[in-house]
Amino acid sequence: MSKHTPGPWHYEAGYDGGDSDDSVAFICHEGTSSEDTVVAAMHLSDRVGNEASLIADARLIAAAPDLLAALERLASYGNIFRYKESEVNPYEQAMAAIAKAKGE
Repeated sequence: MSKHTPGPWHYEAGYDGGDSDDSVAFICHEGTSSEDTVVAAMHLSDRVGNEASLIADARLIAAAPDLLAALERLASYGNIFRYKESEVNPYEQAMAAIAKAKGE
């Protein structure tokens, strides 16, 4: 699997400027050039929900590289978490999330 576009990412809200003037959220890589690179674009008309959920989803996606890095750092400490027997093992949950994010 190829590597994802490195962070940091941010989102920008706007409109597509087409006939529908649809709300759109762009997830962008903060590059070294004067222009950011668009990683993804989400159009409100392609989704179920409203503009507030579009922006909330865009913020979550933009945080993905930071979340992955933090989770990898926590997981590097190994299975040191305390949890109740009835709960999911947080270390195993973290490792599964990391594998999912990396396509493993």
